[in-house]
Amino acid sequence: PTNGELANTNTSIFSAVRPVTANGTGRITGIDDDTTYASEPGVSIASGDPRQYEYYNTITSTDFSTAFNTGVSNIFSAIANNSVANGGTSTFSGGEKVLALNGSYETISFTGSNKFQIYGRNLRIGHAGWDAAGAFPGDIMEVIWFKRTLTANEQSRVNSYLAVKNGVTLNENYLATNSNAVWDRTVNTGYNNNIFGIARDNITALHQKQSGRVNDAQKLVISTTGFADSNAANSAGLANDLQYLMAGDNGLKQTLTIPLTYTAGSNGTTNYRFESIWKAQNTGNVGTVTVAWPKGVKNLYLVQSPDAAFDGTDTFTPMVTEVTVNGVVYNTANVTLSNGQYFTFAGYMYAPGGVFSAAWYRADAANTLFSDAGTTNAIDASTVQQW
Repeated sequence: PTNGELANTNTSIFSAVRPVTANGTGRITGIDDDTTYASEPGVSIASGDPRQYEYYNTITSTDFSTAFNTGVSNIFSAIANNSVANGGTSTFSGGEKVLALNGSYETISFTGSNKFQIYGRNLRIGHAGWDAAGAFPGDIMEVIWFKRTLTANEQSRVNSYLAVKNGVTLNENYLATNSNAVWDRTVNTGYNNNIFGIARDNITALHQKQSGRVNDAQKLVISTTGFADSNAANSAGLANDLQYLMAGDNGLKQTLTIPLTYTAGSNGTTNYRFESIWKAQNTGNVGTVTVAWPKGVKNLYLVQSPDAAFDGTDTFTPMVTEVTVNGVVYNTANVTLSNGQYFTFAGYMYAPGGVFSAAWYRADAANTLFSDAGTTNAIDASTVQQW
């Protein structure tokens, strides 16, 4: 193409990024007529905020109202839609932008002679010399450009693809390429925290065979039975197109907190379960999967229930098989998580006098710290206190 203006051109730009610097500044991607600036248009992080910037006909620099989440994956998109007179569908004389961060949307309208366009042929990713100049302060996993305005449905489908691939919780329904809701926030009200899943969707070249949420507090992993060091190394794929197994939790503590006694299992007795409860949405009959939790909870069981009221009559599956992935030892169980099913974890926790919420250091227990999570960790003898 010529190194000039594509007048009255609508654009839809999507990105999956992981900023590692709070309040950082730098370009995600952009196009320009030289090899330096990449801002006609450009999307960036600007002092921590998602930004779409354009300059040629007029200058429009627009920031999303909330900042990127630092240290985790984010999905940021910017849609530039001209007025009808300028080749778009907007009813505003100067067109409008729709910015979205992790499934939350904001629309900004313009008047007068403003119009959107592409000016130049030089696509840059990761660095620019103008407006939010410099290198992106973190990781850029994926960038997608469209030379048109996507519909709301199309925006959600692209967001969903990027979110499933990168473990991002969206503030909207997750849609497959056939527009079916594979995670419905209304159906799953109360369980819209830490959403993640595995999926196969051939049109979008998505085959996510193992996944976990990116938040530090979320340690749960769901995988096909080939759980391995990476998605590529996992040799057990999902069998059919449009299979999705998604899960979200109630946002409560992922530690042994709620009393739950179970004595009939082969992995020993339990006395508590996690306060956190997960709910599954299974589309396309995803069958047996591996559920994994980092080793450390005594007498660990996966507990499955048709409702959120767990008791000793629910299904307790011992998590005795250990699998080491990327240097982390996981307790695992192979189960089927049916559509609408609830699940949590149960185990056995010690406490002085049966009173919990304490840091308990015992010199008579091989310098071991017994924590609220029901985990045991070796500690240095110099820090041991005897209660």
